[in-house]
Amino acid sequence: MIVPNGKQTEGGYVLVTVCALLVVLVSFVALAIDTGIVYADRTQSQRAADAAALAGAFTFVADGKSSQPATAEDHARATAVKNTVMGVPIDSAQVDVCVGDVSGGACNPDPSLKRVKVTITRQEPTFFAKILGSSWVTTRVEATAEASNAPTSAMCLKPFFIPNTAFAPVSGPANSCTACGSGNVLVDVVSNSKTPFAQGLIDASTSFTLKPQDPHDALVPSQFYLLDLPSNSGQTGKNGYKDNIETCLNTSTVCRDSYNVITGNTVGPTRSGIQGLIGDPPRDTYVDVGQYHYPDGTTHDTSKALVVAPIWNPCATNLPDGTPLCPGGQFPSGSGSNVPPISIIGFALLFIDSVDNQEGVHAHLIDVMACGPDISDPDGSSAYSVPIRLIRPPE
Repeated sequence: MIVPNGKQTEGGYVLVTVCALLVVLVSFVALAIDTGIVYADRTQSQRAADAAALAGAFTFVADGKSSQPATAEDHARATAVKNTVMGVPIDSAQVDVCVGDVSGGACNPDPSLKRVKVTITRQEPTFFAKILGSSWVTTRVEATAEASNAPTSAMCLKPFFIPNTAFAPVSGPANSCTACGSGNVLVDVVSNSKTPFAQGLIDASTSFTLKPQDPHDALVPSQFYLLDLPSNSGQTGKNGYKDNIETCLNTSTVCRDSYNVITGNTVGPTRSGIQGLIGDPPRDTYVDVGQYHYPDGTTHDTSKALVVAPIWNPCATNLPDGTPLCPGGQFPSGSGSNVPPISIIGFALLFIDSVDNQEGVHAHLIDVMACGPDISDPDGSSAYSVPIRLIRPPE
């Protein structure tokens, strides 16, 4: 370019170069914005898928009565559509749920695996990429969660033990030993599984007295089905008993470990602990297995009144002198070295209905879980005993 003084300048070239680079810079900015939107979309969709898969797997733990896989599918889908992505609610048509084997890429329904896979597929509109003819970007995320078939331990365990023969149609502590041979028990200790007898009790929405307050209903004199667990404060015995009812014990109680019993009725601490747990009057109301009515009129599948208690097998318990408790034996009264420790063979999921000074702690039986045959991860359990986890595919 020639200027009036006869000298040449490269100003026009610089202007053209700046304009060209400006187009490139704007394109990169546009790409960064659209890429950020897609990344945010995927992140929010992944969180929704994770939550939905866990919700579906949770039904295998908290709802042993409703039919599967329909219950897991319904809960997973309902959880997914409660989420939003970039401010837009997830549509049910964008959610695919498989309950079963998904290892081959296709869905092979199998509720016995207790595995739930959720896939969310969405189309996110672009902003600047429309200039290049791309108005939408498809995002697809997956999440798989599973519940273990058997627990190895339990968190938040409550200090009440339930005899494996507690619901047998016989009377008297000695006569209950005959239930072991008849199958009228909660846990089959040979196959490490819940018995058909127990499932029948769950289907019938069975209610019972978890801890009696009347001395006439004790296991034997001075024995009221109380387990001595260390509290979060480190106290044991009656000093930690009330706290273990009202709060969540944050250490694992391991399958087949043995724990001492607490003797005495402890009417006051029992009532106080239960009322601190469920409220006075109780906040939530039992409707059915997996259905608990809240004070605001809504119904949910979880509740503070939903707790776990250990199951004890009297048929395989020896007295301190080595003689078997069953058949025909009787759990010792009193305290001290003549009382055998309680060994845990499984867990019962319960809904605590109420407590009173006359009859005791009232509960509904929600589910029964037998201890697994191998304890490879004693600390891998959850508040409802059976572990639930997300399965991440290899990257």
